[in-house]
Amino acid sequence: MLRIQRVKCTECGRTHALLLSSLVPYSQIAAETQRQIAETFETKGDRSSFCTPEGAVDENDVKAVIMRYRRYWRERLRAEQISLDSLSKLVWQCFAHYAAQFLQIRRGCNLLFAIPT
Repeated sequence: MLRIQRVKCTECGRTHALLLSSLVPYSQIAAETQRQIAETFETKGDRSSFCTPEGAVDENDVKAVIMRYRRYWRERLRAEQISLDSLSKLVWQCFAHYAAQFLQIRRGCNLLFAIPT
């Protein structure tokens, strides 16, 4: 169980959740696990190794991650030459180029820094 801190922006008046970089908004699978699944897909490795006996990650979860990666993120990572090697670099570069966490499902306004006016 996590307590997620919410803050109110003085610029736009909206509330925003402050999440750890290890979390993907609107997903129950950790960012590192999703990165590993995408990397395994690229290297044609064994996808079933991510399925856990307690059911935290099952075959459908792995397929969903691969589908989102192929549909939305694969070409974007290639376009900016972003590597899947390191989660911290991956997160930083996805925010810098696309204002979104890697494999984020829903699209929202994610900013690292406020845009100057």
